[in-house]
Amino acid sequence: MVKVAFYTRISTDEDHQKYSLDAQKDRLEAFCKSQYGDDWTMFKVYRDMESGTHMNRPGLEEMLFDASQKAFNVLLVFRVDRLSRKVRELAMMVDDLTKLGVTLKSITEPFDTSNAAGKMMLQMLGVFAEFEHATIVERTRVGLERKAKTGSFVGGHIPYGYHLDENKRLVIHEEEALIVRKMFSMYALGKEGASAISNKLNDAGLRNRNGHKWGRRVVLYLLKNPLYVGKIRWREALYEGQHDPIISDVLFEKARE
Repeated sequence: MVKVAFYTRISTDEDHQKYSLDAQKDRLEAFCKSQYGDDWTMFKVYRDMESGTHMNRPGLEEMLFDASQKAFNVLLVFRVDRLSRKVRELAMMVDDLTKLGVTLKSITEPFDTSNAAGKMMLQMLGVFAEFEHATIVERTRVGLERKAKTGSFVGGHIPYGYHLDENKRLVIHEEEALIVRKMFSMYALGKEGASAISNKLNDAGLRNRNGHKWGRRVVLYLLKNPLYVGKIRWREALYEGQHDPIISDVLFEKARE
């Protein structure tokens, strides 16, 4: 009786998630039924929703621990890049699994690590996975930089004082913008520090977007953000944004003094 473990992963850093965790599991189960018939048993399904470029993933760590306890003898994946997108880490992991008596199988990539040709095939798959990830990262970086140069919001946390319209463009949130202007006025004209500003806002019963109290670091970050004068920052460069400014250049410069 073959004791099989499934490892499934989707990642937040990939553009296309063609197969969800459940879809991967279904494909793996179908493979086992076609290959092993009734001569197999499911040990466990390991799941991760993280990048494959690092090893500190809960599901992966649990799988490796169970493998060290001889809990299963076949590890099944949809593709080897579900385990790792780094050639060296993948090779080390497969070597460790082999020493523990665990056979790695991919349902979409035929290879047999019991011979030299199979090991070479696995290394080639690892190289392609690492190259594909590097390509995705570079394509994402170029895309974000292009958006910044056109003055578009590059994504991520929506800045306080704005919201996104149906076209994903920054639009002033008037209620929040009043608080932003108040902060800048207190800092630039009243010469009050970030700690004093956060305390006064909290004492007045004003809270941030999540309903939490204001903190010094959050206030200071907001006061240094050129987005509030209509700029888009990408790394060290500033570009003219498509959004409307909340404060004037004069007030922002006073806050920087």
